[in-house]
Amino acid sequence: MIRNWFEPRGRSFRAAVLLPGAVILLAALVAPAAGNSGSISQLRRALERAVCLNQWEQAAAVASLMIASTEISAASRESLIAFRRQLGELQATSIALTNSASCQQFYAETLAVPAETPEEPPTIGWASAIASLTMRAPVVELDNRADAVVNPPIPSTLLATAAAPLAAATPIDTRDGFAVVAGQVGEAHQGYSFLAGRGDRVTLDLDVTRIFPGTRLTSDDSQLFMFDRSGRLMAQNDDADGRQSLIADLVIPETAVYFAVVTTHQNEPIFDADQRLIGWSDDGGARFDYTLTLTGLTPAAALLR
Repeated sequence: MIRNWFEPRGRSFRAAVLLPGAVILLAALVAPAAGNSGSISQLRRALERAVCLNQWEQAAAVASLMIASTEISAASRESLIAFRRQLGELQATSIALTNSASCQQFYAETLAVPAETPEEPPTIGWASAIASLTMRAPVVELDNRADAVVNPPIPSTLLATAAAPLAAATPIDTRDGFAVVAGQVGEAHQGYSFLAGRGDRVTLDLDVTRIFPGTRLTSDDSQLFMFDRSGRLMAQNDDADGRQSLIADLVIPETAVYFAVVTTHQNEPIFDADQRLIGWSDDGGARFDYTLTLTGLTPAAALLR
């Protein structure tokens, strides 16, 4: 079929390349002398060039000349008419096609760019080389105080009053107002503590990155919880985005330490009569690696002044 040599492989696209020489050649073939439509081989070559250069208007004009030729069969004429219709659609949508095997020879012949001659490396004398080895480089001392990690990220005095099931949570350094931590969770749970300021709009975004066989299922089914330091549940989410968990734009009521806990499917918190956390069922059925992203926080250094 005529269309085989211009269709892209893998639907790869690029911007159209227009060469003045090709345009002049096509113009000569598109407007031949009266009574002479040119040989089919010339017209086919002109059509190939126009298509490879994404010159849809010229390609349609050449296709029209081929359709009018008496040298083609009725079947070929019908194929050309359908092909010309496709060219009109390509022109109307300004689509550029490339990566055609039939165009590779044309590109090699017409669009070849001479290889650049690499520059010769500068020569250096033996004496200069020895001198460069014996010269002492200046000593540069870096002031890392501005980049120092808050150590510890959360003062122990702020964690002292946390509910017992949250006391072992891993502190997160939020000196930049956001943080990303990575971990793995299975039957048990994984907790994190972080500082947040009053009025912060905090988002906790859990992204499962790798799934392993669990005790009951192989799944990325996650759960995400957020507590205050007394163990009261502030927010929770199970499968906000498919099987990914998300707590978005939670407004913080007061400057304090808060806790995020990641679990797998069916690992639920246990509360007392006052709805304060006293433990976990720790019978999650899945197992996976994850990242937890925290955003919307006041930088920790500003809260610890």
